[in-house]
Amino acid sequence: MEPQASSFECPIVFEYSNSTKLLPVGQSVSSTPFLVGCCYWIVDFYPNGSKPNENAKATYASLYLSIHSEMKGVCTEFSFSVRGNDGKFVQVRKPVRHTFSKLPAESRSFGFPDFLRIEKIQSQEDKFFVMVRVKVLSSPILSCEPDTHWLQHNFKNLWETGQGSDIEIQVDGDTMHAHKLILAAGSSVFRAEFYGPLANPELHVTKPKEVKAEVLRALVRFAYTGNFDISKANLLPYNLVQELLVAADRYDMANLILKCQRRLWVGLSLDNVLSSLGLAVSLNLGWLREKCVEFLCEPEILRRVIGRQEYCSLVIQFPALGVEVEQRCEVSFESEYKISKKQRTG
Repeated sequence: MEPQASSFECPIVFEYSNSTKLLPVGQSVSSTPFLVGCCYWIVDFYPNGSKPNENAKATYASLYLSIHSEMKGVCTEFSFSVRGNDGKFVQVRKPVRHTFSKLPAESRSFGFPDFLRIEKIQSQEDKFFVMVRVKVLSSPILSCEPDTHWLQHNFKNLWETGQGSDIEIQVDGDTMHAHKLILAAGSSVFRAEFYGPLANPELHVTKPKEVKAEVLRALVRFAYTGNFDISKANLLPYNLVQELLVAADRYDMANLILKCQRRLWVGLSLDNVLSSLGLAVSLNLGWLREKCVEFLCEPEILRRVIGRQEYCSLVIQFPALGVEVEQRCEVSFESEYKISKKQRTG
């Protein structure tokens, strides 16, 4: 491969017409590819932001640099500047460094989700001028590794853009656009609603009851991506995972039930173990029940919860559970006593 220029600086012009301004959150327009350091790159412009559903109204436009060559481990420094009303380019953000790879998809693109407030772009009429500066700091390596999560990435993009959606899910004033076939693939309840003997083929709106909008959104996100968190840095709160577990049981989504159980187990604490145990018993989830009982059998934990009203109510509601917990914890107390006694007499 012949060496190519390792740095690049060039203005890019994005159309900012009415049709561009009306693009939904999460949908972008892209620059033509340009070559830097043996790699092709593009700039992705999200007129109404790259992250959907975080605000009722989009506030910031997003700007990202993406690699479009089959390379990996490409360490790059880049920056974006915006042309002001005086025709001069002003650097909005400091240069950043990122190591790009074509795969996995998470390493393909990097940038600024809150690059510039939308009203500042609108003042530039029908054009948005960006000066991009890219410097490749390391030699790229040719890559031929398959993306093991390609299907999830494709479905996630399908959900976020809403392209081809055929059902609206409305909860508490929140509307989600989805695809019947994808929802039905992972839920016998959705399958019966959309394709069962009594299904209405003209159904285009469904309004689930007794579930919060953010919980249902997490459920739908899981149906498309296999993950219910917004991102690795934005995890679903513990109490909402508990509610999601109830919803997963209601919609008969076995894999989501398993994933919720594991998240609840990882996050067990003195404050939530009783509520999680109650859920496990009421939903007949043996694995989560066992993990909660094991947690309670820690002597110090039991001492602190056994007198609580929540524990008493749980035992009254499920008498067999109370017997099981106390019998198993008595063994723990006895074992602890014998060890300490042996130590004292040893």
